[in-house]
Amino acid sequence: MLAGISGIVEKSDENLIFVKSGDFIFQVFCSQQIIENVKIGEKILLKTYLHVRENEISLFGFLTDEDLKIFKNLISVSGIGPKSAIEILAPGGEKVSSAIVSGDINFLTSIRGIGKKTAERMILELKGKVEFLGKVVTTSSNSEILEDAIAGLENLGFSKLEINKKLKKITNMPETAEEIIRQFLTIS
Repeated sequence: MLAGISGIVEKSDENLIFVKSGDFIFQVFCSQQIIENVKIGEKILLKTYLHVRENEISLFGFLTDEDLKIFKNLISVSGIGPKSAIEILAPGGEKVSSAIVSGDINFLTSIRGIGKKTAERMILELKGKVEFLGKVVTTSSNSEILEDAIAGLENLGFSKLEINKKLKKITNMPETAEEIIRQFLTIS
């Protein structure tokens, strides 16, 4: 129905941004990560999810298809609504999906509004559905190595979107952050 929105950021609030597109200004709920990095007057392109309830229509925005996919998986879990799912995505979609795949209850319960039972339900229902950067992460050491590589690539000036796209092209994930960065730099 409404797959995305492109426009100029008019203002931001605690958990949403206002995007002017044509003659309309859309109120879009976003993760804290997006709100902190968006600049007023800047052009933005968001993937969107339109949530319709009996007395409310809400628009939720994401920078990547991966975050939108994780969001849709989260709201499929009993007891997690769209506003809770946005809150869950605050640490970043990669970290959340990695925690789900690796069964990291401690990380999930550290997110505001997520208790132990909800975290366990998320892991149980989503473990087979959620991917981390296109690859299943089996140990927390793998995710730490990948996080180090991503941090290194960001320090080199690459955007998260570009990093995610190129990392998906790596077929056999190297065992060190340096090897991941080396392979990343060879991908065109």
